[in-house]
Amino acid sequence: MTELTKLAYMSDYYGSDPTLVLAGGGNTSYKTADVLYVKASGFPLSGIRENGFAALDRHGLQDLLLRGYPEDVENIDTQFIEDVMATRLPGEEKRPSVEALLHHGFDFPYVLHLHPTVVNSLTSAVNGEEEAHRLFGNDVVWVKLVHPGYGLARYCWDLQQEHKEKFGKYPRFLLLQNHGIFIPGNSPEEIGATLDEVISKIKACYKAEWVSDLAPIDTDAIGAVKEKLEKVYDAVLYCGEKSMVAMCESREAAAGVLRPYNPDQITYCRSWPLFCESADEIEALLKEYDAKIGGLPKVIIVRGVGLFTAGKDRGEADRAMQLFLDAGKISFYAENFGGYHQLDDDFIDFIDNWEVENYRRGVANKNL
Repeated sequence: MTELTKLAYMSDYYGSDPTLVLAGGGNTSYKTADVLYVKASGFPLSGIRENGFAALDRHGLQDLLLRGYPEDVENIDTQFIEDVMATRLPGEEKRPSVEALLHHGFDFPYVLHLHPTVVNSLTSAVNGEEEAHRLFGNDVVWVKLVHPGYGLARYCWDLQQEHKEKFGKYPRFLLLQNHGIFIPGNSPEEIGATLDEVISKIKACYKAEWVSDLAPIDTDAIGAVKEKLEKVYDAVLYCGEKSMVAMCESREAAAGVLRPYNPDQITYCRSWPLFCESADEIEALLKEYDAKIGGLPKVIIVRGVGLFTAGKDRGEADRAMQLFLDAGKISFYAENFGGYHQLDDDFIDFIDNWEVENYRRGVANKNL
């Protein structure tokens, strides 16, 4: 089995696990001294094969990592993407993950990057950094919230070098605030052992479990909401999980899901859900949302009834449901680590307008 085949197998293995990967989030890579093979944009981890990875020149990536950008560059993010694309090997046409430079910066052949709910219940918590070091000691480096792109890649590389200088070794993994986990390793087996340990230790801190059983259903109330939404959307889904229904009892109870925790939720749920006090105000609030934010929400919460997601087809509504349930669980489990920490307005605005996320939205819509 070639190393690239091992990479594809590892990627598919984790990408096929819905507790680890939602809506195609995450990426993987394998590197030699000269070449980085990183998951290409538009290829989900689940089912990926050897042709799903973009081949990049590591010497060009290293030059880019160390060179950086002067402050007077008009649009660093656009220039960065162009510069990463320019490191593709001759004949390579696939678009590499925007995190390719970050993958390059690990001093290990294999890298796994995921956004699991369990991990993000810690990375999206008020006391996440403190708790991470309590649980994992100097095995972990905590990465504070930084805009994706060159800045994040260089920051992670610098942190790893500082860690090695201080402790005589590289960290076993990185936890990125409100983002996820990067695990480097010499083999897929080594990476798997680290991931299992991280998830096990975080779960051991949970004092209560999210309840996925269905709450008692008021079919008349649900039907009234769906009737109004189906006038506007082609597909509408309802979530009756007890823990989520409890969050929909009031605006206060829903506070933990009224703004996003990570870029994936922004991409697939939109940044702002719509909260309605009753079904009677849905139509007026949809018009107000469209006028104020532009377009329609993908997530609608109706007080005392529950959570609805909607879109142009069932696939779009289902993606929004998956990622919004993820937000609910992060909010719920972050209470074990001092409470939830959501993204601020500046970061949300950046992701909303970032070319990479707009590209991901377009690819997702084509694949629905």
